[in-house]
Amino acid sequence: MYLYANTNGDDLLTDDIIRFYKENITSYSLVFKHMKLTYRYAQFSIFNFIFSNILFIVNLIVTMSFKNIGIPIYFFVSIILFILFPVALKRKAIKILRRRYNIRPNGKGWRTREFDEMRLKKMVDYLNKYDLYSDKKIVKIKEILQKKIESNKLPPLLAPGLALAFIGPIWVEYVKYSFGKNSASQMQAIGYMSKMWVVILLCIIVFSFIKYAMKSIREIFSFSDTIIMAKLIEFLDEVQLTLPPEALK
Repeated sequence: MYLYANTNGDDLLTDDIIRFYKENITSYSLVFKHMKLTYRYAQFSIFNFIFSNILFIVNLIVTMSFKNIGIPIYFFVSIILFILFPVALKRKAIKILRRRYNIRPNGKGWRTREFDEMRLKKMVDYLNKYDLYSDKKIVKIKEILQKKIESNKLPPLLAPGLALAFIGPIWVEYVKYSFGKNSASQMQAIGYMSKMWVVILLCIIVFSFIKYAMKSIREIFSFSDTIIMAKLIEFLDEVQLTLPPEALK
């Protein structure tokens, strides 16, 4: 039973909508929770991929080489598992859509227009039930959700100029390597600096993979209240497009 919260304040209202969205509208509630084994495989693949990336980066930074061949092999196996898990999810999701909702995807992905329309109808019915299906009230709900997100927001872990941050230290090491007491030849110094740049380039590529993995995590394992509220705001934007003319006043 979902409560209409006019008498209990804005927080209860938005908490109730968030709960309804999480339990009845999200991809997890409609699809993923019905594929336990495949879902566990997806979890393992993503977290294993992230761990292997971190291990790979640490190995490169510490050893500056690929001498420990086991770590690169583990890294590439993790990439293969990470690439394969969306295929497994898609196949299982299609079966669930056919069996539970009589929706038959025939394109490249498992999400269809019928699936999205079903989600929209669930939310529209909910809003109508509690007299919230109007532009003014939906805008108010979105504003409250945005304030909640702002209050929960954390600072970013990495600065955008990751590569630039390494330029100074690399140049200092290059100068020390070239002109120190045990200075090496110019070619050796250049080789050292080139190796450092290769390591940094690989780190940036790996971080890009991790960023992509995190996007998949948000899509499949979006249990964070902040992420759910952000996705709910986007969903309410779609709901607003369905409003009849009389509800826009």
